[in-house]
Amino acid sequence: MNLRQLHLNLLVVFALLAASCGGADDIPGELAFVDDEVTITIWAWAGFGYENLIDEFEAMHPNVSVELRESGYDQHHEGLLAAIEAEGELPDIAAVDAVYLPEFWDVGTGLVDLSSYDAQDRSSLYLDWRWDQGVAPTGEIIGIPTDVGGLALAYRKDLFAQAGLPSEPEDVAAVLETWDDLIDLGMQYGSGGSGGAFLDSAASVFNTRFGQLPGGYVTTDGIANLAEGSPVEVAWAQSIDAINAGVTGSFRQFSPEWNTAMAEGGFAALAAPSWMRGYLAANAPDNAGDWGLVALPEIAGNWGGSQLVIPGRATNPDLAWELVEFLTSESAQFSVFTDFGNFPSTPANYTRPEIDGLTDAFFGDQVVGPIFAESVSQVPVKRLNPGMRLMNNQIVDRLLDYELGDVTEREAWDGIIDELQELDGSG
Repeated sequence: MNLRQLHLNLLVVFALLAASCGGADDIPGELAFVDDEVTITIWAWAGFGYENLIDEFEAMHPNVSVELRESGYDQHHEGLLAAIEAEGELPDIAAVDAVYLPEFWDVGTGLVDLSSYDAQDRSSLYLDWRWDQGVAPTGEIIGIPTDVGGLALAYRKDLFAQAGLPSEPEDVAAVLETWDDLIDLGMQYGSGGSGGAFLDSAASVFNTRFGQLPGGYVTTDGIANLAEGSPVEVAWAQSIDAINAGVTGSFRQFSPEWNTAMAEGGFAALAAPSWMRGYLAANAPDNAGDWGLVALPEIAGNWGGSQLVIPGRATNPDLAWELVEFLTSESAQFSVFTDFGNFPSTPANYTRPEIDGLTDAFFGDQVVGPIFAESVSQVPVKRLNPGMRLMNNQIVDRLLDYELGDVTEREAWDGIIDELQELDGSG
């Protein structure tokens, strides 16, 4: 017997002991042993960190193989939707980002209503707003939460100090109670003569501010939500204020220029979800120890989070549900966090010392776990609607156009009105 087979056999023993002793009530209590060889397919994109968990599941189900197929983020979602609508080949399980999930509401029996598996009994395991993202307006439970993004402000301590600003996290946090405070700090940064932008882009303002406010792009009646005081209008106005104050850079996030500026001090701060810690470390390794992390103004924030769904034409829906339960359980989400860093959507994990005391060497061994836990604990419930990703991209593009001087502020806003009204069908 080789070491891998010994490891898998032990996992089977431990799983059976846990099930018989009631040691983990968030994972399936019964193991669906099957006589015939079965392959469960999962469609997703890179970054879920399920490799070790798949090994464990296969160990608990000796005749079951799990095949994980990954493709590009947008390609994955577009391909899944097309396969459902065209009655093409489908997986047993698919990951769907929360912003894409509304695209699947109107595909008839495209996705299994998971209440048929009493999924509602698991709702208390997750953050309330994350659970709600997987429930269609008509009440069907179509997706179970995976991880969550969390959100904070990452900044260059050395560049802040050079500009004469507070630089230690506790001192920076003390002067960032409101978004106006952030803009004021950015203006002080510019006056300090450090060069470069304060924030990477207006997208760091719009996306984070919009996410902090209840309500979405459309009202509960499905009409464009653009009135004064709406989340879109408030976040837009805050973004325009930041641009007009000269505190944002015109970098398109995740572009090569943005990556270079991140490493070379082209900007001093950006909105950073929990998964951005690894991105920063990979793209700016020479700056390790120079970065700090603080809560956003208003604290709440999230960027990221997906659901696992079961297509209506899945070949093995019952076994697929058992795998969904396993992969989204409290213990599995903690395992993914410790192995890959994805932040759990299961708040019971937030009191574990590995999260409550989480430090990050890239951030100078700063304790960062509680910042992300607090941010996702305060996110309001937002109305999701089809076209959210497209609408967000259009808004960010309009802000960039204005920042580059290609359009006036009025032209940029009128463009958003036209695009959002087209999205809701009132244009």
